[in-house]
Amino acid sequence: MGTERLNLENRHVVITGASSGLGEAVAMEMAAHGAYITLLARRQERLDAVAQRIADRGGNALPLTADVTCKDDVNAAISRAVDQWGPVDILVANAGVSPNMKASELDVQLVENTMQINFFGVIYAMNAVLPAMLKRREGVVLTISSVAAFRGLPTMGPYCASKAAVSSWMESLRSELDFQKTGVRLITSHPGFIDTPMIDSEKTPKPFLVDVNEAARLLVQGMIKGKSEINFPWQLVTIMKFAQRLPNRLFDRAVIGSVTNPVTWTAAAGDAVLWVSGALVAWGLFRFTLRTVSPPTAETLTLLGRVAVPLLVTGVLIVSKRLRGSIKIPILIVIVSVMLAACTGLAKLAGLL
Repeated sequence: MGTERLNLENRHVVITGASSGLGEAVAMEMAAHGAYITLLARRQERLDAVAQRIADRGGNALPLTADVTCKDDVNAAISRAVDQWGPVDILVANAGVSPNMKASELDVQLVENTMQINFFGVIYAMNAVLPAMLKRREGVVLTISSVAAFRGLPTMGPYCASKAAVSSWMESLRSELDFQKTGVRLITSHPGFIDTPMIDSEKTPKPFLVDVNEAARLLVQGMIKGKSEINFPWQLVTIMKFAQRLPNRLFDRAVIGSVTNPVTWTAAAGDAVLWVSGALVAWGLFRFTLRTVSPPTAETLTLLGRVAVPLLVTGVLIVSKRLRGSIKIPILIVIVSVMLAACTGLAKLAGLL
């Protein structure tokens, strides 16, 4: 497949979890690029319906039932697909579940089932296609992980653990199987909340929800461009990667509390103080930077700051509301900021600053 942009036309693509949601959307998107799609899932009637929609649009799809938690099932299905359409060029390991489970209601069977589907489902599918790809020195494996892999979230332990396992597994393989040497490209995607039936039952806030067809488009375009990671939406990815670096105590307060606790005015006030404190630290670092660079650079940074500050303030207000799902926090951020500015102004008038 080379190092240039990937051409999907006439490629044989296997997609697990293809009977609905993101798997279905990715199948439709890749079929539109001329790929031959093997659809794997447990529900034959749903697979047939997806295959028919692809055929109605002039595409080619082969619906095959397989339970991704059963290695023999996966091997048999992919063997049938290879018999019909030749070697697998691209694997999209998408099958997954997202159960909620409180720690006080620990369900070992639920955890095992989640790991079987979300993690071992990836392993079994890769086991069926990777050796042949390495032998041919050609192939792509795309696994669907999640931003939940970046840090554990409350009541989502099984899901977070399984997705973290997928991400670590892919990172390990990618460090070993250099694309330039093996010809096999390994891609990990960390999407945020996608508007699919899988998250309909979740009662927690779903900030920066992405339409399933847009998610499929982003995945396919990222694959075509040869990316090793495809993460979206950028707002939630940025927040979660920042959360990775937060001290546990601050993370527990700012992130975990936002999911598990109701947003009372008291809780909102605490969050507002955190946001404003972070802004003050950032402002202090900016002012320190101006003193350490050359005057022309400082002047340029000052001009950029005048443009960036209003945009950052607007972004903070929007993100603080969407992250916690409450207007109380941005309201209190504004109030705290105004009070702080007023106190600073009075202190200057009194000659204290």
